[in-house]
Amino acid sequence: MRQSTAWFCYVCLVVLRFAGVVQRGYVHPDEFFQSGQELFFGTHRDVDDGLSPGADRWRANSVPWEFEPRHAVRSSVPTYFMTLVPLRLYVKAVRPWLLPLSREQQAGTPQSTQTSNNSDGRFGLDTIKTPEMDDLTGREVLLLPRVFMAILSVIFFDMPLWHLAKSRTNQEPGLPAEMLVLASSWPCLVFGVRPFTNTLEAMALSALLLVADRASRNDSTVMKLALGVICSVGVFVRFTFVCYAFPVMVIFLWHRLMRSRSKGLFELTLIGSTFLAVSTAFVLADAQYYSERNPSAHQQYYCDTLNYIAPLNAFLYNSKRTNLENHGIHPRITHALVNMPMLFGPLALFGFARIAKVAFKVVKGEMRPERESSFTQASCQATILVGTILLSCAPHQEPRFLLPTIIPIIALYGKRVLGKEAFPLTLWIWVVFNLLLCIFFGWLHQGGVVPSLLRMHWQQDQPL
Repeated sequence: MRQSTAWFCYVCLVVLRFAGVVQRGYVHPDEFFQSGQELFFGTHRDVDDGLSPGADRWRANSVPWEFEPRHAVRSSVPTYFMTLVPLRLYVKAVRPWLLPLSREQQAGTPQSTQTSNNSDGRFGLDTIKTPEMDDLTGREVLLLPRVFMAILSVIFFDMPLWHLAKSRTNQEPGLPAEMLVLASSWPCLVFGVRPFTNTLEAMALSALLLVADRASRNDSTVMKLALGVICSVGVFVRFTFVCYAFPVMVIFLWHRLMRSRSKGLFELTLIGSTFLAVSTAFVLADAQYYSERNPSAHQQYYCDTLNYIAPLNAFLYNSKRTNLENHGIHPRITHALVNMPMLFGPLALFGFARIAKVAFKVVKGEMRPERESSFTQASCQATILVGTILLSCAPHQEPRFLLPTIIPIIALYGKRVLGKEAFPLTLWIWVVFNLLLCIFFGWLHQGGVVPSLLRMHWQQDQPL
């Protein structure tokens, strides 16, 4: 494919990604429960029905269970980032230009300039959520976080993949074929524009692979600090990030220790210290959130910060089979035989073929170190294999749990779909596979739920 054609196709696919923010498919409720849309805009605050004076500030039946103080299995920071940050930017910088205030409002209606109800200046919901956000429509609350995630996907999916593809010694100049494979994949077109914590976890892993690759080539202290930050952020986004990041960091540290033991130990200390510092900030922010947001739980939880280590709480919750039975139990092979092929189609088959080939060589005693193998290839292979195996130990398995493998699997096998290594039929299989699943999950799957919810507020005041 000529470079002009490749770039044209890539730009069109990126535009299609942004256009996909209007998808009506209802992939999973966690798009709304874990992203903060239900938490921040579906709950009722300061409710007083006249029958129960001093009603709780949060109605317990309106708060997703994961954000109840007695569970605290989700960090509040990712929800702020995915939902309130783009809405705050929109309200402050964009909406005034789209919906200018009327003269009556400007002259006669007092406008609230208070951006926080926290007089003590501490971290809390009201620090970011301003009164103007209460006037946002349902479509704005739905679409703006999706636009924000689409922008992040270009930064944390496309850019790291570009670097990882270019780091190969035999990479041809111009647009890497892996970029077209990514842009045309249905997980990128559907999950990549939705505020799932799994999407944020995938972005953290791709950033980790990028920074680890660069840090393995130089002695930059900034890169080592960045590794600690990314690991901490990823763990507090989803505790399963440990399964994907652990093999990458082991390979990186082993690579550095083999070069220089003293430098390797110093870098390990640097990364560990940064990880602990950032993690402490997350815990303190979550402790402030959980203790201050629910007055009924304030006295019980306020001083017990250790109750709010979200990754630990999530791990303990998911380690009990009785808890997972409430969400659905699956065979241990579901990830390998169902979810991986469902997400990546031919790429998953290439990965299975590679594993089978290596296993066959090991059994025959013919396995030798590959000279062309690089740090990036080893990291991508390890994070896919180890991550999938560890997550398969849990009996609750959903396809989106494997979403973080999107960048490493495309970096490894993308050329077999679109490149000199690809068979002509493979490209057609890839196109049809992703087109069908993009239409199904993006538009058809429970496609009436979101439009119905958006219309409910128009019907609530209508006479029956």
